[in-house]
Amino acid sequence: MLTDTESPVWFSTKSEQWSYEKEWRVVRLLSEAQHRIDGSPFPICLFEFAPDAVLEIIVGLRSTPSLTTEIRSLAASLPRVRLFIASEDPDNYGLLINSIS
Repeated sequence: MLTDTESPVWFSTKSEQWSYEKEWRVVRLLSEAQHRIDGSPFPICLFEFAPDAVLEIIVGLRSTPSLTTEIRSLAASLPRVRLFIASEDPDNYGLLINSIS
């Protein structure tokens, strides 16, 4: 039921329209976070993960050049990662996702 916000199904499933993303979801207790950053309206809870678990990073359309540089630097430490950047598609309403060399 759509009003049942307590159901774990909300966190572990995704619409079939997004199946091409081949996304894996991990649900963890916030109390298990290795790092916590105070934020408003909620804190940010960070969890450690295996570096080879990250296969792709897509830098967002509105990312600043300095953020893109920082992401490139971080991506260099991930053994299996492929780096992409989003840009506006000038011919269609959508995004182009191109590999960053």
